[in-house]
Amino acid sequence: MKGHVNRLADRKVTGKNKVNIKVDNMNQISVRKKARLRESPGRAEGRRSEKRLPGHAVQSETVQARDRSQTRRAERRADMLPEIAAAVGFLSSLLRTRGCVNEQRLQVFRGALQAALTEHYKHHWFPEKPSKGSGYRCIRINHKMDPIISKVASQIGLSQPQLHRLLPSELTLWVDPYEVSYRIGEDGSICVLYQEAPVATSYGLLTCKNQMILGRSSPSKNYIMAVSS
Repeated sequence: MKGHVNRLADRKVTGKNKVNIKVDNMNQISVRKKARLRESPGRAEGRRSEKRLPGHAVQSETVQARDRSQTRRAERRADMLPEIAAAVGFLSSLLRTRGCVNEQRLQVFRGALQAALTEHYKHHWFPEKPSKGSGYRCIRINHKMDPIISKVASQIGLSQPQLHRLLPSELTLWVDPYEVSYRIGEDGSICVLYQEAPVATSYGLLTCKNQMILGRSSPSKNYIMAVSS
């Protein structure tokens, strides 16, 4: 009987110990939670302060990201192919309209002119500043034949007098990154052959085309969109 009572007492003690252990564990958990709660406002504020950048820093990061995007796009557009293709196609069409040059010779002319312009513009092509070098790239016929056209035309047997008969006596062809345009005659309208949204606008530079437009009394009336893409 006494042994049975002792076993019951042991069970009670064991039960108490388990309860005490549970209480101790809960107290420890509660202490840790309180500690976290006491620390969390500071930590949260620290995290918020890390994310909360000054306005100029956010703006600087935005500008840097935009510049990187523009640089990547400019690098992709460094090939000049769309602009040169538009210029070559336009000049070839002028020769074709007179019917004096057959398609085979025109094909040779197109290939030679594309190669010549690519070489000529190689170190004067700035997609990030489209207006830079515009005067150098400009193709001009002003009672005197443009030397590049003259040289290429000689490869298909066209002489200077023949070129003057086939092409306008006054022609200006601007070949710039993202835009190709032309004007026939000194007072003619400026027409766009090819246009693409530029990487960035360069406000500090004027192309030879813009300088001519600014010298007119009503430039907006003389600027006509012919073809765009």
